[in-house]
Amino acid sequence: MQSVLLIAAAGVLRLMLVPERWIIALLLGPGLLRERVRELEQSRAFAVRDSTEALRRIELSTTVRRPSSWPWR
Repeated sequence: MQSVLLIAAAGVLRLMLVPERWIIALLLGPGLLRERVRELEQSRAFAVRDSTEALRRIELSTTVRRPSSWPWR
């Protein structure tokens, strides 16, 4: 008997949450999701570009310039 009540309670709870899911879907609709994804893509592109530039600056500043008279290269 208890297992039947437990299964029934889960079904009732699921039905009670349907309106809340609709409200959440309306508030956080696909438009907001698309905007957020676009913002994240732009910020990631900026971070990658910035880190690439920083790495190049570091590599250039740490490069040892050897005179051409050195026998090895």
